[in-house]
Amino acid sequence: MFGPGQFLGNVKINLNQNDVWSNDISDKAIKARQVEDQAEAATWTTRKAELQALMQNRAGATAEEKAEYQVGLAREVARNERAAQGYVGALTKNGAGTLTLTGNNSFTGAITINEGQLSGLNQSLGSAQQVIVKQGATLEVLPKAEVTKPSENGFVTETLTSTAKTVTATVEKGGRFLLNNGIANVNATFADGSILVPNKFDEEILPQLQQDPQKVVSVQGSGSFVGAENAVVETPRTYDFLTVKNESNANTLKVTVQKKALASAATTENEAAIANTLDAATNSPAYQNLVLGTEENARQAFARLSYDEDLAAQQHNVLNDLLLRQQLAQPSAVRAQLDAGTQIWTSGTFTHFSTDSLSSHAYNQLVGIDATIDTNKHLGVFVGSTQNSHKIDRTSKDRAVHLGLTAEHRFNVLTPKIGFIQSWGKHEQRAEFAQGVKSP
Repeated sequence: MFGPGQFLGNVKINLNQNDVWSNDISDKAIKARQVEDQAEAATWTTRKAELQALMQNRAGATAEEKAEYQVGLAREVARNERAAQGYVGALTKNGAGTLTLTGNNSFTGAITINEGQLSGLNQSLGSAQQVIVKQGATLEVLPKAEVTKPSENGFVTETLTSTAKTVTATVEKGGRFLLNNGIANVNATFADGSILVPNKFDEEILPQLQQDPQKVVSVQGSGSFVGAENAVVETPRTYDFLTVKNESNANTLKVTVQKKALASAATTENEAAIANTLDAATNSPAYQNLVLGTEENARQAFARLSYDEDLAAQQHNVLNDLLLRQQLAQPSAVRAQLDAGTQIWTSGTFTHFSTDSLSSHAYNQLVGIDATIDTNKHLGVFVGSTQNSHKIDRTSKDRAVHLGLTAEHRFNVLTPKIGFIQSWGKHEQRAEFAQGVKSP
């Protein structure tokens, strides 16, 4: 629950859940064992030779002497293994879980992170010879940590702050260093292909950028660094409207994040004006969605809010109105004779228009009655409906109903035709904002 108090050699832990070791961990016992092993080894050298001589004698060794010899050999093997490890406490972290060290540790062997994440305060990691971060594993140096420990009055929680103890680390290719703002006294070497991750990106960095689009937010720590400027910066997702830079140097680990103008995704002046307006309205839901989305989603939103497609749609409507007039003037209609002077007719047309990326389909349907008043006079009345469907990144529709009159009078030299049409229209548009997320 609170971790061990001693490392008796290289402790290998396979952790697939999160755990906190708040105990102070030392390797005093294994170091004291070195003195004992040295004394035992000197005695065993002499006794081993004596036992070997007895077993080579014709009389042979007793059963007790043979057992002593076997036990002595086993202890010799164990001593050699401890000597090979250097009589230090070490830690090898395996498994996908996160192990957090918060104690004032004093063990002196290496920490090797093969899998998952190891987090720790400076005083928890600094006594180790070094921390080695393997490919796919993560190291986090904590500026502070909340620790729950038992006391006379039950469990109490206190906040511990990192001391000035220096943490030495090597981040290998594919290894990750989780950067907390304000860490200090870290000496780290970053191999080519290592990864630097600004911590609490969504919780702390993005809210600042949403509130102040002009602000440059930085996460940084101090120490001594080799190769940090070449580390690859990793964020939770890919943000098209955020510029994330690694500005580390020999003395500073630093990642900066700055918002790009939404207008960078605009394709027309109209869209750019809309983007600039949204950039100035940082509290609006539209802005909040767009700034965390993709350029493609932004372009679609600009198109919904701009008049470019609407203007093209209206142009298509005007063309259809002209065709409607032609349909009345020269109807290719289906006609039925009601009596000698009256006939009923119907006429329908379908037209497709295309302008750039806007596609429109127009449907016109008319029904009318024409009547002969006398030899030279004709009168007609008709009703009809129109539906224009416009498609780009969203669908809009223009609906209209029509009522009209036509008249014709024949004179000796000419036959004028006049007409009147009244239309009532309705525009329907389906549009919505979508927050886009791009996978890294």
